Amino acid sequence: TPSQPRPGLKQLRQLPIWGRTRGGPRARGCGHGDSMAGVGWGNIVEVAALCWNDVVDAELAIAVHIISLLDWGPIGAFRSCHTITAQAFELWAAQPVASAELSWVRVPRRRQAECLRFLGQHCRNTRRLAVWETAHFDERALLRLVCGMRLLEALDVDASPFGGGFPEPQRLLDRLAKYCPRLQHLSISFRHQVSAARQTLEVRALAFLGRRLLTLDLGAVAVRVAGGSRTLAACCPQLERLCAQLCQQHEQPLDQIDPDDLARGCARLKDLDLAPVDWNDTVLARFVEGTPHLQSLTLRHVTIDASSALLTPLLGPRDHKILVLHVALHARTDPVRALGWLDTIAQLRGLRSLCLDYTAPLRLQAMVDRLCGGVADWPSAAAADGADGAAAPAACCCATLAGLTMHGCHGVDDQALDLLAQACPQLQQLRIFPDSWREVGDVSAAAIGRLLRRLPRLRGLAVGSSGARLLSPSAEVELVVALAPRMRSLSLFAPLDDEVCKELSTWRCLRHLWLGPHKLMQHGIAAESSISDQGLLILAAGCPNLQDLTVTSRAVTDVGCVALLRSCRELRRLRLGGPGLTDVALEVLQGLTQPRLERFALWCSGVSAEGLRRAGETMPWTYFDIEVAEVST
Repeated sequence: TPSQPRPGLKQLRQLPIWGRTRGGPRARGCGHGDSMAGVGWGNIVEVAALCWNDVVDAELAIAVHIISLLDWGPIGAFRSCHTITAQAFELWAAQPVASAELSWVRVPRRRQAECLRFLGQHCRNTRRLAVWETAHFDERALLRLVCGMRLLEALDVDASPFGGGFPEPQRLLDRLAKYCPRLQHLSISFRHQVSAARQTLEVRALAFLGRRLLTLDLGAVAVRVAGGSRTLAACCPQLERLCAQLCQQHEQPLDQIDPDDLARGCARLKDLDLAPVDWNDTVLARFVEGTPHLQSLTLRHVTIDASSALLTPLLGPRDHKILVLHVALHARTDPVRALGWLDTIAQLRGLRSLCLDYTAPLRLQAMVDRLCGGVADWPSAAAADGADGAAAPAACCCATLAGLTMHGCHGVDDQALDLLAQACPQLQQLRIFPDSWREVGDVSAAAIGRLLRRLPRLRGLAVGSSGARLLSPSAEVELVVALAPRMRSLSLFAPLDDEVCKELSTWRCLRHLWLGPHKLMQHGIAAESSISDQGLLILAAGCPNLQDLTVTSRAVTDVGCVALLRSCRELRRLRLGGPGLTDVALEVLQGLTQPRLERFALWCSGVSAEGLRRAGETMPWTYFDIEVAEVST
């Protein structure tokens, strides 16, 4: 840099302070107290045009660095303002891009074609592409986006709440195989426009693309694959991860689904989530024997004749340890067998994630005891020692668990949570869903505080209780300060009031929040939450970064809903309830640039059928799941 830099360069050095700012450029001081307040993109482009010639010969990388910090709108303005900026732009676009992500719902409809053209041209060297919030993102838009990405290796398209986006899966997969010759990881869902209909993948659809696929994730939408598991094994021999919900036609016996076919055809398989499969001792033993690299397994349905030794093959000598396990316990059918499976799971050393379905009526404390290897003295020693009690045995799976999910377990109380926190000190995500309204749980605010203090890595928590106070205002101040920066997801299934909103107003990093009973929106099922507009106003001011919010209370009106829409500009999914929610909320949402909701659900609302129809026409990007008000006759 010259000892006396020219004014152009000085102005140029001020440009990078405008990065990915929301709602336009943010004016901030830079350098020797200089102020750029009131400067818009037009001024920046004018400054860039004046000073680009000064640096193009020696420091073109400066322009490339500035362009890499901007959003696609300002980048287009830069590119059109000067020939040298276009050169810098092309230089930046030619560099390999590790990954690119697109939130489709945030792109205005009139600018969608421009956005696709920009991304297709200037992210053409990206290796991984993810498209989120894909309302009305169809086959034409996807192909236009990826047609020039010859280096693309991973494509992840989020499932759209609307159906019919990809009406011909066979044609789409053929085009992807042609446009993306290096594609190895594909995650996409083929939701039909009619919910009862099913898409079909023929052999030809997987013949070209499947031979190099390492990951195939077809989501939770059922799809028929002609030939069943044999087609997948023959067309995708290099598969390492398979996630698919297949449907069969009874008149087509070739559509049979057998995990043994995948074990023989996909020798490198590491992750399997395939349904419907009736797992029993023989099927699981043959599959595990043929997949020495298996690390993740999902058993969604276990036959009634499966024995307590079903999971024993997972303990044998293997090249890789089981890291992720999802098991349907079916404890109501045979609780003794379910406890035997827990004893086997406890011996899986190195297990990182565990999900247990259909755990009712097993009690949480008994399940934690089994997962800790059934050591006789451990639970009593831990309870007696309190916060500094003995840890769980190192030989059990609990010592390494980072994620634990249980659906329907009973006996969720303070003592059980204390034992769980003591047993699993590495937990980052804990989700305990109640058994509908039968057994909600009885957890106090003190137990929640101890749980959060003992699990310093916890980022997500879901727990239910019949009490209204799960976050006490008398909690230690340092605890709240310590938790606020790290919690991302919180679900409290309890009849809460506005006090909990006051306690959560300092948790500004929350992204996903559920407040209220798990099963509420039917009269008489559970105790109702009493969160009102006052609580929503507090949440809107204290948690502006929320992306997913559910408040199961009938005391909410348009006032609270509008406050959330105007303050939480990152909202993608919003679920509220109550007759006080009327057409006014929909009219306000229509006038907002952000948020552009992907899903808007209102239970027991006061919205009219005409208001819902107008909202669907004016906001086609939002999926409305609204119970309209009944018209009295």
